Amino acid sequence: MSQGPILIFDKSTLESLNLNEAVLLDNFYVSNVTPLFFVECLADLEKRILRSKSTPEQLVGSIANRTPDSQSCANVYHRRILEAELMREFDLSQVLQRPVRGGAHPVQLDNSKGIIFHMTQEEEALHRWAKGDFLDIERQMAKGWRRTISQIDLDAMSENVLRELGHWRKPKSLEDARRLADTIIDSMDPEWLLRLGLQILGVPHATDRVVGDWIKNRRKPLRDWLPYFTFMLSINIFFCLVLPTNLLKNVKQSHHIDLAYLYYLPFCSVFTSRDNFHVQVAPLFMSDGQEFVHGDDLKADLRKLDEYYSKLTEEVLDQGLCNFAQLPPDNDSFLTTRLWNKFLPTWRSEPKNKVDLDPQLQKVLTDMVNRTKDKSQLRYDGDEDIANMDYVTISRKVWTKKGKYLRFSKEVILKNQEEEMKKRNEVFPAGTQFSSLVDSLTDLFKDPGTSGVEVIFISFKLDEKGEKVVEDNQHVAQIRAVGVTGISHETQEVLREQYDMAPLISLMVLWIRPSAEKLGILKFQPIALGNPPPKTAEYEDWEKKAIGSYIHRNNLQ
Repeated sequence: MSQGPILIFDKSTLESLNLNEAVLLDNFYVSNVTPLFFVECLADLEKRILRSKSTPEQLVGSIANRTPDSQSCANVYHRRILEAELMREFDLSQVLQRPVRGGAHPVQLDNSKGIIFHMTQEEEALHRWAKGDFLDIERQMAKGWRRTISQIDLDAMSENVLRELGHWRKPKSLEDARRLADTIIDSMDPEWLLRLGLQILGVPHATDRVVGDWIKNRRKPLRDWLPYFTFMLSINIFFCLVLPTNLLKNVKQSHHIDLAYLYYLPFCSVFTSRDNFHVQVAPLFMSDGQEFVHGDDLKADLRKLDEYYSKLTEEVLDQGLCNFAQLPPDNDSFLTTRLWNKFLPTWRSEPKNKVDLDPQLQKVLTDMVNRTKDKSQLRYDGDEDIANMDYVTISRKVWTKKGKYLRFSKEVILKNQEEEMKKRNEVFPAGTQFSSLVDSLTDLFKDPGTSGVEVIFISFKLDEKGEKVVEDNQHVAQIRAVGVTGISHETQEVLREQYDMAPLISLMVLWIRPSAEKLGILKFQPIALGNPPPKTAEYEDWEKKAIGSYIHRNNLQ
């Protein structure tokens, strides 16, 4: 899968994209998903939606489905980053324009040390929300968040901060307010400012320790000693300066969230939003090496990319985005291409061909990955310095298909489904297949979330004389799919009729597993007594065709 510029988006941009555009966003950008985005989505669970046929759960689920899941990670909460800097455990210069990833677990496997990045709670939640699965605790959090937002008094906050800062002139413009905030930080007594800043940023409990540590280290300039603290403080002072003016119109409580998005600017190359507050303010806090992109401009470019790739043949599209769209079009009329030019200037000259791993090496790597999934084989190791690691493993749940786009080639997807099938095969003795089929379906329908159940009958096609039909020196298969919604007496009669229609060479049950939205497969070996079993290659090829058709019919991801 391609890489791309590191991008932070807010909900306003993602809401504007359709699913196909969102898939291309995920393909060409590395998305840094902030905790504020999750909070915004949660808050929508409690919204009253006028003139809409959709429920809040459906709308939040739709946003979650559009949220990048392939090239994305959840950034650590800004308060935790600040506290880590105050403890001298975080160096902003080491992570500039890169996400601060959470979910790291240092481990040791045999003599090798490594770090495993599991999905964070936020990422797991988004995956559930995309399926319409919301926990009660999340609903309570949504209520609490909306209540908190409604109680914010921005005017009081501004008055308190300005009172502490003393008399300063009113800024004439937003740019002037940004310069004035820097002037205040550089002009005030640093110890006094440090104490005030810790109060403003919500970490007053750390005051004595932080101030003592700063004094012990010869009172170094705050911009050098605590750069992230200084950056966050400048944002808050700026906001308090402009609130009493008319420079920002229609200020509301939600601007408190919009403001907090700015705390994450050091951890991206590109920030995109359609929110007027961000359009006006975000560029003031971005460096020359960063880019602000209006959400409308990004959507227009993604729509243009969608139109571009929609012209490809079905054969090319079946290769998956990771093959035909590994890199953006070599055409600077695309905004995405221009951003790649700026942030990945050597992308055109880098090797485009994938290197095929030696099968033995690939087996060793696969075995090691599988062993890291077995917690009994891992030992916790406290060393978190990635420079000392032998390997890093990142686990995530990725839909193989979103919208009209396959992420991977159809061949790879079918191969994975085949591996899934092998893991779930059940073989029954000849003569017991039908009763076993009924028992299995009865057990399957005990799970109310099971859907898309089909029984697949595969037999040799017979002519009028009952002889097997042969074309091009090969037997012709007859594949019959019967949809099943329950296991009533009438359903059993229909299935029995299909079962007895012709000598079967394969019998499968296919369904959509509710817990993972993946293909579920139950395979039988209904070889009639007295008939030799067909060659494995014959019926497996037909099974693959039947499974492929099922995936297509159900738009299975």
